[in-house]
Amino acid sequence: LLPSPMTADVAPVITEIQGGIATLLRQCERVVDIGIHYSQASVRGAFLAQSAITFSENRDGWVKMLEDNGLQCEFLATPQLEAGELAKRKYSAFILPYSVCLSAKEVSAIQAYAEAGGLVIADAKTGLMDERCRVLATPRLGDLFGITRKTPDHKCSVLPGDVRFSDSAATEDLRGESLDLGVAEPSLATRGGTASAAMENIPAVVSRRVGKGRTLFLNTFLDSYVQRRKLGLEKPIAGLFESILSSQGITPAVRTATKDTAWARLFTARFRSGGSRYIGTVARGTDKTAEERTDIDVTFPVQNHVYDVRKQAYLGHSGKAQCSLLPGDAALYALLPYQVTGLDLVVPAPPARGHELRYDLAVKTKGKKADTHVIVVEVLGPDGARRGHYDAQLVATGGKAAGRVPLALNDTSGTWTIRATDRVSGAVETTTFVLE
Repeated sequence: LLPSPMTADVAPVITEIQGGIATLLRQCERVVDIGIHYSQASVRGAFLAQSAITFSENRDGWVKMLEDNGLQCEFLATPQLEAGELAKRKYSAFILPYSVCLSAKEVSAIQAYAEAGGLVIADAKTGLMDERCRVLATPRLGDLFGITRKTPDHKCSVLPGDVRFSDSAATEDLRGESLDLGVAEPSLATRGGTASAAMENIPAVVSRRVGKGRTLFLNTFLDSYVQRRKLGLEKPIAGLFESILSSQGITPAVRTATKDTAWARLFTARFRSGGSRYIGTVARGTDKTAEERTDIDVTFPVQNHVYDVRKQAYLGHSGKAQCSLLPGDAALYALLPYQVTGLDLVVPAPPARGHELRYDLAVKTKGKKADTHVIVVEVLGPDGARRGHYDAQLVATGGKAAGRVPLALNDTSGTWTIRATDRVSGAVETTTFVLE
């Protein structure tokens, strides 16, 4: 029953994650830039049109494209959308990927979001059916996007070809550019919207201002994006959406850069807890071997006290950091509005055999008061060996926590040690107690 080589290789990483990092991130809120519509009815609608694979690959393409542009996304399901969650979550943009089925409540929520100042982006065949997969004579959301279909057809196939952006395209980077995207709805026409790209006479990109917001309709799918990534051919499409999103003020909060083009794709995630921010970046999708490292520059949205959480090292008050990563490796940074100067560890009362030993912990800071921290506590017996059954990971809300050690009647007599370590900064404090 020895561990396999793969298990042995991954054990240090799992041990590190279980050593307080997972507990720390669970106390945080994940920061999301963009919402993506999740419609189980549309899954069925695409299946009825014999396009189930296109639906799945298109949705994956949207997620990968956004992540490649340094943005974070999450799915918002039909029941959440109908319950008003879209208005509450304040996404920079909301995407409808092959949302062929839409209920009346979903339509109302999407329209309200756009009119209040949101950006709604949809791709082909949006709103051709209702929530029961009934084909509609008048598709939904056509007025919102400024489009119409001469002959709505949920089964029509994509026409391959080059889409050319007009000289009056919204962003200068796209003017006169051509991309092999094709069009999914040949009968599409504008009605109130402005086409900035077309394949021959078929509109491919249609935009429209709605109230305080804006809509963007793409007469195509991103189902080929994942395969393009594997072949290294995704940059034109990723650049297209980078230009479109940046023209609407949607840019990545964290920027990563490397001189090595084989390492161009980095996955970045952001979390927050009070005034503290946590930034993680993962090197992925590379053709490099497992032994080759590369240097990556990470630029944060603000200057703060920066800690390398994995190394438990203070990097100073800065807005940047640099890491050297192996393929598949990750860096995790904490951006705190204060500097951690140490820990306070107090045992208020002497222990008694067979009773609980209680202790209090506090994170000492320079500047503002501490946000939520995770403190890893180890208990060592008189022989200096850890007593793992007494170890703990304490969530220090507001920088303060209380712990306990349920001492056994037959614990060894002598001087015991409690060692506490702040998981972010690496600050350590120890105290002892004597068990008679």
